Amino acid sequence: ITETLDARYYDTSWFSITSIYSGGAADDVRGMFAETSEKDLADTYRKDYSELFDDIRQQGHISYSEDSEKNIVTVSKRYAIPQLWDTEKTGKRYFEFRSRILEQNLPDPADAPDNTPLALSFPFNVHYTLNISLPEDWSFSDGPLHIQNDSYQFDFIPEVNGSNMSLRYTFKTLRDNISAADLQQYKADYKRISDRISFQLVNNITPDNAPREEPSASPVPTQAPFSFRDWKVCLPAIWLTFFFSLFFSRLFQYLNSRGEETLYAP
Repeated sequence: ITETLDARYYDTSWFSITSIYSGGAADDVRGMFAETSEKDLADTYRKDYSELFDDIRQQGHISYSEDSEKNIVTVSKRYAIPQLWDTEKTGKRYFEFRSRILEQNLPDPADAPDNTPLALSFPFNVHYTLNISLPEDWSFSDGPLHIQNDSYQFDFIPEVNGSNMSLRYTFKTLRDNISAADLQQYKADYKRISDRISFQLVNNITPDNAPREEPSASPVPTQAPFSFRDWKVCLPAIWLTFFFSLFFSRLFQYLNSRGEETLYAP
């Protein structure tokens, strides 16, 4: 899979995808195209990519070709993104990206029991490349990563050349599960992998003649969930707020009623 993003600050950005399927995956895609209308396919693909980019719009038709002798199917799509970048009042300009094919096939171990194997899609083998053309020179904060064990192999190689960024990923499962004994190591590896398949491209706009921060890529920030302990800490403040609100409300009603009585007293 090769995805190419022409990321522009002010004009429409362009996103194109070319996917090459072989073996059983080619058979599945061939069957999907044979049984599904072009409109339904277009709606399905657009809905999927709209989770990455707001207001994404398909350009032209979906391209489909196949080599029956090699059992290879190629699918190409192109989309327009009217407004790719978000801009905060502070001048921070950014957009978030994540590799959905990797995200969907790397199981999140957050809630996995420590004594139970974690299921993997098997067999599964994907070579994924993301090419990004940026409006100016950029950097990518995370370096290469190579992990291989009895369950899977993951490789990540970033290449940055001025305003052009190429991120190459390989993920291959070697069996259908991660054993319970290897789960703790996988949790640590999953964090490092997630930082590379889900990231934020950031550029801080600064006033003229002010020191300028270099634009960069960083992991997508996550917010800690609100816990019951946080609720217990806030509880006294909530009760005090409620008590004083009720007290001053009753006091206002009392003083107001006295004022009315004095005003209309004979």
